[in-house]
Amino acid sequence: MATARGVHTATLLPSGRVLVAGGNDGFSVLTSAELYDPVAGTWSETGSMIDGRHLHTATLLPSGKVLVAGGQKISASDVLASAELYDPVTGTWKATGNMTHARSFHTATLLPSGKVLVAGGSGPSAELYDPISGTWSATGSMTSARRWHTATLLRSGKVLVAGGESASTSAELYDPITGTWTATGSMTGDHFRHTATLLRSGKVLVAGPFASAELYDPITGTWSATGSMTTDRELHTASLLPSGTVLVAGGFAGSTALASAELYDPITGTWSTTASMSTGRATHTATLLLPSRKVLVAGGYDGQFCCPVASAELYQEISPPACDPNQEDHGTGQVQDEHGGDGGDFDFNECDEDHQFGHHDSDRSVDFHSTSRGAPVFDANAPKATSTGQGLNNGKAVDYTLVVTDLGAGPGTDVYSLTLSDPTGVIYTRTGTLRSGNLVVRR
Repeated sequence: MATARGVHTATLLPSGRVLVAGGNDGFSVLTSAELYDPVAGTWSETGSMIDGRHLHTATLLPSGKVLVAGGQKISASDVLASAELYDPVTGTWKATGNMTHARSFHTATLLPSGKVLVAGGSGPSAELYDPISGTWSATGSMTSARRWHTATLLRSGKVLVAGGESASTSAELYDPITGTWTATGSMTGDHFRHTATLLRSGKVLVAGPFASAELYDPITGTWSATGSMTTDRELHTASLLPSGTVLVAGGFAGSTALASAELYDPITGTWSTTASMSTGRATHTATLLLPSRKVLVAGGYDGQFCCPVASAELYQEISPPACDPNQEDHGTGQVQDEHGGDGGDFDFNECDEDHQFGHHDSDRSVDFHSTSRGAPVFDANAPKATSTGQGLNNGKAVDYTLVVTDLGAGPGTDVYSLTLSDPTGVIYTRTGTLRSGNLVVRR
């Protein structure tokens, strides 16, 4: 990066670039922001924020703009209520409405409605940002005051808030329909300065500040212990990888900034070490880049809140076993949906991690790229293929389920069903016919 920084934010933009904003360079709180281009592998400066801030939040809005809220100046007593918006088209910032409370060490969660829930940091209060009006309004207060906690959007649309200083074992749920909080099961151990990751199963993995980790089951509302990390760590990062495993990197162990990283396997409930970073760091950011499947780690402190670094590095998940291109299932052609739309195209290749699906009709346009290897595979007894994984839909990360059925009557008769979903639920479904070209069927 152009500037060394820690306790900053990093936001994946719809363009695939990453916006890094604010933070502390060890001497002052920063107004500067910069962009990472994953294609070129380079950083460039962009417009500076109006207020210098660290310990703030940054949230990508449905419009593609980024909302930055709260944080503090260099003095712990100089906490900010201000908020501002970054426009990636112009590369500039503009002020938006102030929060009702100044806050830092808080959380910000994008709700299915498009509003943003900000909670804690300055007691138990919470408030909502409306991106249409650019204003904030109070909502129900949490049952406990919290800071250094986590907030996770569940598949139900509710928000799970867990741990934090002064409430390290408790957890509660926010219901955006009623605007109220209710207590849920307590954690088995203390968690603050930790991470919380929504797994593909819908459960939530909480890890740190010690080696312990546990799982929240939203169906039962209870917590259960899972395998412990290989080392104590706090103020680390946790990233859900396309494979479904979780990458935890860096953090502090006492006064030492860790370079080590490890992987959590949700199937076995165990951790294993993976390649270490080139630099020990904590309070850094980690951003999953799509469709490359790489994780960008940037900045952070290399000592106990001392000496932030400007370096950045990429983690590459180990690829699935190589395919035999002579034994693959693949296909290209055009599609026609059930409404008779004038098509689009498809391109699926079992050995290619970038499956493409396009559909265009009079009222909707979808361009989809899968980031998970595994094209539909047929056999003689079950002429139906299901492919699931993660992908990009118009630049936003989604889960996909693609079902293709071979009707056995030659080209133009295979039918498909595509469903795209995100944490808020199903966002797109389409069925139709592959009207030209056919998936290769291995018999």
